[in-house]
Amino acid sequence: MSFRGGQPFDNEYRLIRRNDRQERWIHTVGQLVYGNDGRVNRLFGTSQDITERKQFEQRLSQSEADLKEAQAVAHLGSWTLDIIHDRLNWSAEVYRIFGLPLAHKLRLADFVERIHPDDREHVLTDWQAALTGARYDSEHRILVDQQVRWVRERAKIRFDDAGKAVSAVGTVQDVTERHETDEKLRKLSLAIEQSPHSILITNMHGEIEYINEAFACKTGYSREEVIGQKPSLLHSEHTPAETYSDLWKTLALGNVWRGEFTNRRKDGTLYSDFAIISPVRQPDGRITHYLGIQEDISEKKQIQSELESYRHHLETLVAERTEELIQAKDEAESANRAKSAFLANISHEIRTPMNAIIGLTHIAQRGAGNSEQQERLGKVSEAAHHLMGIINDVLDISKIEAGKLQLEHTAFPLAQVCSTAGEMVRERAQAKHLPLNFEMDPTLPAIVLGDPLRVQQILLNFLSNAIKFTQLGTIDISVRLIERADSEALIRFSVTDTGIGITPEGLQKLFLPFEQGDTSTTRRYGGTGLGLAISRRLAVAMRGEIGVDSEPGKGSTFWFTARLGVADARQLPDADVAVLPSGYQRDAYVLMAEDNEVNAEIALDILHTAGLKVDTAVDGSQALEMAGKRHYDLVLMDMQMPVMDGIEATRRIRALPGWSQIPILAMTANAFDEDREACLLAGMNDHIAKPVTPNVLLETLVRWLPARPSFKTAAPAEANDELSRIVGLDSRFGLQAVRGRVDSYLRLLAKFSETHGDDFDQIRSGLAAGRQDEARRLAHSLKGVSATLGAVLINKTSMALEAAIRDGQDEALVEPLITAAEQAYTSLGKQLALLSTPEQTGNGEDNAAATNTLLAQLRHELQQGELSAQYLVRQNEKSLRQALGGDYRAFEALISDFDFEGALAILNNASALD
Repeated sequence: MSFRGGQPFDNEYRLIRRNDRQERWIHTVGQLVYGNDGRVNRLFGTSQDITERKQFEQRLSQSEADLKEAQAVAHLGSWTLDIIHDRLNWSAEVYRIFGLPLAHKLRLADFVERIHPDDREHVLTDWQAALTGARYDSEHRILVDQQVRWVRERAKIRFDDAGKAVSAVGTVQDVTERHETDEKLRKLSLAIEQSPHSILITNMHGEIEYINEAFACKTGYSREEVIGQKPSLLHSEHTPAETYSDLWKTLALGNVWRGEFTNRRKDGTLYSDFAIISPVRQPDGRITHYLGIQEDISEKKQIQSELESYRHHLETLVAERTEELIQAKDEAESANRAKSAFLANISHEIRTPMNAIIGLTHIAQRGAGNSEQQERLGKVSEAAHHLMGIINDVLDISKIEAGKLQLEHTAFPLAQVCSTAGEMVRERAQAKHLPLNFEMDPTLPAIVLGDPLRVQQILLNFLSNAIKFTQLGTIDISVRLIERADSEALIRFSVTDTGIGITPEGLQKLFLPFEQGDTSTTRRYGGTGLGLAISRRLAVAMRGEIGVDSEPGKGSTFWFTARLGVADARQLPDADVAVLPSGYQRDAYVLMAEDNEVNAEIALDILHTAGLKVDTAVDGSQALEMAGKRHYDLVLMDMQMPVMDGIEATRRIRALPGWSQIPILAMTANAFDEDREACLLAGMNDHIAKPVTPNVLLETLVRWLPARPSFKTAAPAEANDELSRIVGLDSRFGLQAVRGRVDSYLRLLAKFSETHGDDFDQIRSGLAAGRQDEARRLAHSLKGVSATLGAVLINKTSMALEAAIRDGQDEALVEPLITAAEQAYTSLGKQLALLSTPEQTGNGEDNAAATNTLLAQLRHELQQGELSAQYLVRQNEKSLRQALGGDYRAFEALISDFDFEGALAILNNASALD
């Protein structure tokens, strides 16, 4: 309490009353008056005992707390609505029910938006009726975090003197659990009443309390006639007494009894029942009732009797035929052994010389002296492999017909097998500009049991034919789930092309051995006609079917089905895992947006085994939300997703603070140029085609995943200065590839200048010999390496050279480009030869400078609120521990909680102490 300055004072405080030692609350208001000499002249004021008011306030506060707790227990909240000004107020429990933060400002539209779309119309109708005086009591569904909840709302509308609705007060109660319980009871009741078996429930005294409709129909007794009676009402003298004795003995032990009764209906007819009678236990384990389920097996027993008679007759017939079958079996086994021996011999006799031809041709190719010999031997090798393929087909069909083909039963990832089949023919498809589009059913099991090589063999045959017979258009591969049981799934694979199609006559003989759709001697397309015949037999062996839908000139759809077991990842055989090359982050954080569960599982497996930490989002909206909460080193973004697609999500993520330079890579099955262009325009850095293969994905990550920031001592400034003066070299960019280590950079530059000198002559000789692919490969290699090292002039000239070779330009136009690239390469080598090798330094002053650089960068990012500050702290933990000492734990916790201001204060304090 302050009296100085002559200011009035107004305070509330407690005191202990002297006479009864009670604690009382006092409210005092007063003022000091000073005389001319500056001393206190007098003090005047009032004091009031406010104990009762304080106690009332405490009781009121406790009542409010009790009310909130009661509302939370009952899942019941209250609300008010100012209808005139559209101001909606919710209690804390209503905010919890609707899954919104307490600070969220509300209008009536906010409530309407959260009503389930199917219930919105009738809720608004009830509300409009309430505004005219009707009672408002509505049960409906709402959406909370994409989950459906049930609520009951009641309200009282207040009207002004003119009868206009001005405000409302009401309650909201979460009744989801009651709805779920009611639904379960309804389903259970329907199941019992519609069951074809008789069901009855008795109490512990054996008195019937419930029967279903089937019981009444089977026995002829109505519910009214049996309720309160005992099941002995149905007894007949044909059931042994031991049966009832065993029944009650089993039930007395609390066990389930199974057995047969011969019962009597109301009309006196007999029937046989197979019964299962079990105790009904309460949650505390106490038995209160018995449940009986009875099946009428009269017809089954009659059929069993008839079958017994037939069995005796069949045994006589079997005995007569056994001798004939034994003789036929011996003859068949003898023929099968002869066929198997021939198959083994012919396989060895044909494959041995063919392997020799292929092997010797390969050796001859390596020692061939000129391009003409190379070309001829290449044709020999191609013809030999083609012939070996035909031989393999013939032997496959022979094995199948001889019953010698054994299918494997091993666990394998279905999407990977299909993806590998696509990769094996992708080069041929790209050569004809035919995009391969994959569509995987998201409900497919990720891991299946079967023969992956045979599944892939059929797909490869379909894909090879599709590419062979298609000149323009696309090729679509679809894999769908037809049906699924607990342990197996029927899966349909199809390949659709836009090729020449097949005539009705050709369709009839398409899957026969050695038959083709076009058998004329002038046919355009080659082949033995065995591939589809083998595929048909493989599909049948996998308990499936095979077929084709085709129309001349409109393309074809080849399909097959297979029954495959359902497995999990634990059953997969051990395999080599793909890992990122050294020098790149093995603990980097990656955000992957993918709505397809199968695609997400495959990509996650690749990324996790590569040592990366991955968060997943199921649509673009969730990816945007996650990107706003933390830093990621890289984003993998699917293009087509629900709620928000990858294009829109990328645009919005790019607008977030600190996200302008984070790599975002598109993952999509759309392989057309316009799709790639749309990705780049949206702000994505690169494009990965689906189906995603491990090598392609990891190679792309290596290009874009940033190297670890390094604050170690750099090489001397003299070496950097010398590098910066080299014409045609962007050393600042090139040093990023080796994390600023000048010695490593110089070593790589030297190796580059020593190993590619012959490339230009090889490009010339390759073009002269017609080997455009080899020449283009060399130019492409130059382009890639020079880009990584920052050799910008070599990169620019080799890029133009590769484009000219790819477009098939005349030699007169290509030669100047070869010369320009060669001159740029030679110039770089000469300038590098004049450089002096820098010496490494690593004293304490340099380490301190590196730490100061780190702290300065971190301070800047914290001041700007950049999420990348989290990444910087995580990657430089050791240096920061040394710099901050005992404050590091608190600093790291503030960074994790996004309290950048608090973390900055600790950082500034540490700098001040230094």
